[in-house]
Amino acid sequence: MDILIIGNGFDLAHGLETSYKQFLEFVNKVHAEDGTCYKECYERNLWMKHFLGRLYNRNDNIINKGNKWIDLETEIYNVIVNLKYHPITKPQVLSLCMVDSEFNLTDMRLRDPAWNEKLLKEGYIEPTHPHYIMYYFKDNQDLIDLLYLHLREFTKVFETYLLEEILTKEIEPFDFPLKNPYVLSFNYTDTFERLYKQDDSHLATKPKYVYVHGKVCTDEDCKLVLGTHSFVNIDPDNHQLNIPVEYNVFKKHNQRHKYNTIEPYQDFIRELSDTQQIIDPKIHIIGHSLAKTDHKILRHILKIRQDAIINVYFYDNKDEEERLINNITEILDEEDVMSRVRFIHLHNDERSILKRK
Repeated sequence: MDILIIGNGFDLAHGLETSYKQFLEFVNKVHAEDGTCYKECYERNLWMKHFLGRLYNRNDNIINKGNKWIDLETEIYNVIVNLKYHPITKPQVLSLCMVDSEFNLTDMRLRDPAWNEKLLKEGYIEPTHPHYIMYYFKDNQDLIDLLYLHLREFTKVFETYLLEEILTKEIEPFDFPLKNPYVLSFNYTDTFERLYKQDDSHLATKPKYVYVHGKVCTDEDCKLVLGTHSFVNIDPDNHQLNIPVEYNVFKKHNQRHKYNTIEPYQDFIRELSDTQQIIDPKIHIIGHSLAKTDHKILRHILKIRQDAIINVYFYDNKDEEERLINNITEILDEEDVMSRVRFIHLHNDERSILKRK
C-alpha cells in the first residue's frame, strides 16, 4: 500500500503559483483595483502589511525574505515573541510601518490630538501615508483578538486567491504510476484528486484523501489552518521564554482542532496502523520541506508503521536534498533514517513517481 504525503512543492511542480511569495506579489500587483478583497486587505490588514513589508524594500523592489510557507509561519512566531515582551498594561497603540514592517507599541500620547480622538472613537486610523497604519487596544487580550481576526482575514483572502486565480487554471499532469494511494495533503488545494484520482469502485477499502490543514471551499467561513509551530508556554529554566497561553490561538495544533481538520487525520492514523488491512506500506513524501512547523504531526505518521520504507523526493538541487536530510533526521533519528529513508530526485526517470510525459 502506498501512502502519499504532499506539500506545497507538489503544486509548484505542476506550475501552480501557490507559494506565499507568489501570493503576496499578486496582491501587491492588484491591490489598487476597486471592489476586490485584495484592496481592503492591503489597506487595513496588519499581517498583510507586515508580510509585504518583509517582501519589498522602500523602492518597491523584491528582497529575499523568504519564499516558502515555513517562512511566513516562522514570521508569525517571531511577532508573537516580540509582542510578548511588551504586554499591554494600559491603553496603547500598535503602529506598523510597511517600509520597515515592525510591530511597535506606543503610548496614547500621539503628536496629533485628532489622531487620539479618532483612535479612541474607531480603534483604527490610517494616516495619509499609504504604508502606515495604527490600531488602539485596551489590553493584551484586545491585541491578541485583533491580531487573530486579521490573520483569519488574511487566510480568507488567500483562499479566495486559490479559488479564483489558481484552481481555475488548466494543469498538465505527469505520468503517475501509483494506483489509488492514500493521500495526506498539507496543501489547501485538491490538485492530486483532480489530476490523479482513479476509479476505486472495485476496491473493498477506499483510499483516503486527508487535508490536514483544510481544503479550499466557497463557504463564507474560512476553515483553513494557517499559523505557527507549537511553542512552550512555560519554560521552568528560563521564564523570559514564557509565552502567555492566550497566544495559543496562533498554533497550527490548536487550529486543527478549532476548524476540525484533525478528525479525518485521526481516522487516517487508525486505519494506517491496522497491519492486516494496510500491507507492506510505502510512504512517499513530495513537495514538503519537513520543516519545524509540522514536525509533530509528521513524526506521528512516520513512526506509526516502523515497517514502512520512506521515499523523500527533492525537486531542486543538492542543497534542498541536504536540508531534507537534516529535517527528517530531526523528526526521526539517524538510525531510523539510515534504515528506512531514501532520497530521490523528483524527475529521476527511473525512480520518481512523477514522470514527465
